[in-house]
Amino acid sequence: MSGDVQMRSLFIAPELSPASLQHCCVLAVTPLLRELILRAVQGPPHADNPLIQQLMLEELAGLENLPLHIPMPSDRRLQNICLALLREPDHPNTLEDWAQQVGASSRTLARLFQQQLQMNFNAWRQQLRLMEALPRLLAGDSVQSVARDLGYGSARAFSAMFRRLLGDNPREYLNTLNQLSSINASR
Repeated sequence: MSGDVQMRSLFIAPELSPASLQHCCVLAVTPLLRELILRAVQGPPHADNPLIQQLMLEELAGLENLPLHIPMPSDRRLQNICLALLREPDHPNTLEDWAQQVGASSRTLARLFQQQLQMNFNAWRQQLRLMEALPRLLAGDSVQSVARDLGYGSARAFSAMFRRLLGDNPREYLNTLNQLSSINASR
């Protein structure tokens, strides 16, 4: 997590958990869900309110999983690739380049990425770069400098990836986060 964070935890019995939440994931919390959570944790009279609990479950079921995690493989060849990219997210190697370095065919590596990480090499690298970009953007770095440092040819290419994964361009996303921070600070 970056910056000041206030956190609340929801513990949901497995049999009540929405089908979309069977695995660890990051969710974009809606203002309604945020208010329901705050209401539920205000004290014992509210915590056991079945209506609030049901509304939270309904709201959770409709939330979008955000690509804000970086799964790691068990295969040592993929581990070598992923660890090298974690050290140097702007590394320009293609999957074919990595294949030569780790002693496997690019087809084998592509298959292993799908099997072990449920995504292809490019998607994994984009998620890594997104995770590297967010703290820097939140700290005030320009989109242009973040894009350049992460190996993108232009801020436009970086913004297109950002929008595809998070639904907004970097400036819109940061404005939304700042607005939510302002609302939280006023409480």
